[in-house]
Parts: sequence; structure tokens; C-alpha cells
Amino acid sequence: MTSGVTRTVRSELAPSVCCSGVKHTGQPLWRWSVYKSVHRVLEVSMIEAYLRANKMFVDKHEPETERVFSSYLELDLSEVEPCVSGPKRPRDRVPLKEMKSDWHACLDNEVGFKGYAVPKEQQGKVVKFDFHGRPAEIKHGSVVLAAICSSTNTSNPSVMIGAGLVAKKACELGLEVKPWVKTSLTPGSVVATEYLKHSGLQDYLNQQGFHVAAHGCATCVGNSGDLDGSISVAITENDIVAATVLSANRNFEGRVNPHSG
Repeated sequence: MTSGVTRTVRSELAPSVCCSGVKHTGQPLWRWSVYKSVHRVLEVSMIEAYLRANKMFVDKHEPETERVFSSYLELDLSEVEPCVSGPKRPRDRVPLKEMKSDWHACLDNEVGFKGYAVPKEQQGKVVKFDFHGRPAEIKHGSVVLAAICSSTNTSNPSVMIGAGLVAKKACELGLEVKPWVKTSLTPGSVVATEYLKHSGLQDYLNQQGFHVAAHGCATCVGNSGDLDGSISVAITENDIVAATVLSANRNFEGRVNPHSG
């Protein structure tokens, strides 16, 4: 009878489900499902008991009591400001308003986490090259790769909608991303793609070059692929310190792309 039940369920459920219920446990699937349900109830009960014992459980039906903590943290929202990190380590925070001065300091500084040691006379160098029949130019600090990545930010709908609105405004103002800048959008979930599509904002992102390239980790772990050959040559032959701009927090030196910071 057990094997009969198993065969019936196997014909209705995906093979992967059958494997976890039959092959690994030797039990019929219905019994495995009951076991998982009971196990989850026990887990929830255990968690509640732990939280109550440590006075961290809050029940709206119980009288509110004042909580006592070993330390308290205060955050003044008026002091929160836009920041970026880098140029080589994600933990090196730079307030956005100080970005320009920080960059110029990095060009001057000795080679290290905050330095490139570019001679003063070379810092303003402009390199001209041909990009598929179009004139192009880059210099130290030019962005050659820009990506909205899956890590951190694409789980936040307000940030993703904000990115779409920025793209919309850019289109309305006639702004365009340079054609030699490699762009991509890799949301952390299909849900982000759906609300960008249904809101109409994905159309504006597409116009700026931020097409959906994948779902999950891509550019921030070095999976963006090569830069165009013409720009790679322009960077390497002229020792240009090119830049990558990511929404993620994985900007270790050389990790995103060997030709950009």
C-alpha cells in the first residue's frame, strides 16, 4: 500500500519533490509533509520560548513593559547623507559631496588603497580613440562600466523605482550614457523586473542602456564580460585609471573588471 501511495503521488508532483520525499527518507510523501509541518511548529514554539525568556517577545495583547538594554543607539536622520565607497575597498566610505576632492587626492597619493600615484602632469591627459567609427575619448576617472546590481539595493522597491525615475528624468532632459560605457541591470528577483515593466519605468532604463541582463549576481562578481576591445586598448596603452560605478558593495580592486577600478 505504501508503494501504491508513493506511485500515485509521484505521477502528480515534480520528480525533485519525489526524490526528497522517497529516495532520501524511504517514507511516503504524505508522511514526509506531515513531519515537516510538525517540525516547523516545534521550531516556532522554540523561538517564541527563547524570545520570551530573554524578554524580547512582544505580544500586542499583553501589557506593554519598558525594555531595558545594555546600550542605546541614536540616529539623527538629518545627518544621513549620500555616500559612495572606494575607490578600491567597499568599506572606504566617501560622502558624495567630497567625491571630487577625494578622487583628486587618490590620484596624488602613493599607490595603495586610497592612491594611484599619477604624476601631476599626467592627471589631465585625454586619450582619443575610435569606437566603431565614432570619435571617443577617456581620461583618468572616466566611467567605462556602470551597473545596477542584484546585491543590496534591488531588494528595496523604493530604490529601484527611484532608479527608474532618474532614468525617466534623464530621458526627458535628453541625457544619454556614452556609447562606450558598458551598462547593465541585474535585479535580485523577477519581482523587481515585473514592477519596473508594469510601471513603464523599464522603458526609460532601456533607453539609457540598462537592459535586464540577468537575475542575481553578475557585474559585482566580475561576470560583466569584457569591455569593448577599443576601450580596453585605450586604457592599457595609455595607463588610464578608469572607473566602474556600481549600486552594489563589491568594488574590490580588479574584481569587477581588470581594466577598471
